[in-house]
Amino acid sequence: MKYSIFNNTLTISSAYGLIYNAYTNIYVLLKIDQYHTFLNSTPNQLKEHSFLLYKQLLKAGCIIDNNINESQLLCERIKQVDNQQGSYILTINPTMSCNFKCWYCYETHLKRSEMSPEMLEYTKKFITKRLSKYNCDMFHLSFFGGEPLLYYQNIVRPLIQHLIQESVVYNIPYSIGFTSNGYLLNDKIVEELKKYRVSSFQITLDGGKKAHNKVRYTHEGNDSYTKIVENVKKLLHVGISVVLRINYTIDNLSTVGTIINDFRNLTADEKKFLQVDLQRVWQDSNSNNTILNEDLLEKYMLSFKDIGIPVSAPIMDQVWNPCYADKTNQAVINYNGDVFKCTARDFTRENRLGVLNEDGTIKWDEKKMKQREGVRLSKDVCKQCRIAPICGGTCTQRGLDSGNSNQCIRGLDESGKDKIVLNQFYYNIVKNGVSI
Repeated sequence: MKYSIFNNTLTISSAYGLIYNAYTNIYVLLKIDQYHTFLNSTPNQLKEHSFLLYKQLLKAGCIIDNNINESQLLCERIKQVDNQQGSYILTINPTMSCNFKCWYCYETHLKRSEMSPEMLEYTKKFITKRLSKYNCDMFHLSFFGGEPLLYYQNIVRPLIQHLIQESVVYNIPYSIGFTSNGYLLNDKIVEELKKYRVSSFQITLDGGKKAHNKVRYTHEGNDSYTKIVENVKKLLHVGISVVLRINYTIDNLSTVGTIINDFRNLTADEKKFLQVDLQRVWQDSNSNNTILNEDLLEKYMLSFKDIGIPVSAPIMDQVWNPCYADKTNQAVINYNGDVFKCTARDFTRENRLGVLNEDGTIKWDEKKMKQREGVRLSKDVCKQCRIAPICGGTCTQRGLDSGNSNQCIRGLDESGKDKIVLNQFYYNIVKNGVSI
């Protein structure tokens, strides 16, 4: 027998040590003397001198048979999840234009870019073909951009109506979601979206009102914060779920607390449809000038929960819940017919992976698609990494972008991995009051 390469060992306090197996996702909290016994024993020694502890670790997957290839098992798990055939995820960019220009946005916005009537018909044909010819038990349609609501009437509405019509014909359920800044919503659109059974929106705030309006402002310099908050409440009122993504930086973190008061008086039913997701702006996270006040961040998370609004836990799970772009049954159709997998990229012709044909099929670039196969966990540094079963070697796109480097794509050293494991333990176990 041998110890799993996916074991993580940490001293929690003077009284306890923690063993976490990332593959089985099982935590074993031991008194410090047992923990030291484990650290200083081989599996055979542990079996001889502490048989109950040996059985506990065997059950937790911390001790495994010598002939088990754990890296291979993990690769198979990743492949199985990414290639699941049950559902299809289609993301459509009606435009690359936007009514805002946030300083951190990675996209190149193209004014007056709009899906043509011809491309709209090609996209409708694609939806019909997916529903009619492929094994699909759920069709997920999402709108991205640019700002998709800029062309709600001419593009978004016709595509939604087409999906609803065809879903009835082929008896396949659907879900519809938007990634939007929320500014262009109005009562009429919200009522239509309710009628169309739209499932969800992701809408972003950039800190409290004052901080947000410095980032998201119209040409007229209007108060976009107040209007967006009002529109979020309209969605919640009709039962459309909203993930309120709060982008924070070292500079605006202190303003996040004011957002809590703006949602405090929601009804209990409205709060059921709201979830907060606190995300640090990635450019800011690369700054080492100032240390982020993590205690303040935790305080805000607790404050949202105290008023009945759930907050996404900042835990890592990119194997069982990978990025949508890692999935085989997924595509992103740009307004001009270029096809991609990842939305977190500039939608240039050089980056495209395929094109949408007139008959509603996609002609994929075979060479580029071949390069994407098996990228996840392909690096030697990832295969033996103790947190690989929760990291998954990151997403396919980041793996490709890292080239031939054999360094950790996330830039983690051993202390960084320890921090992630402690974070998992805190949010999965301690915060939930789970007994071990």
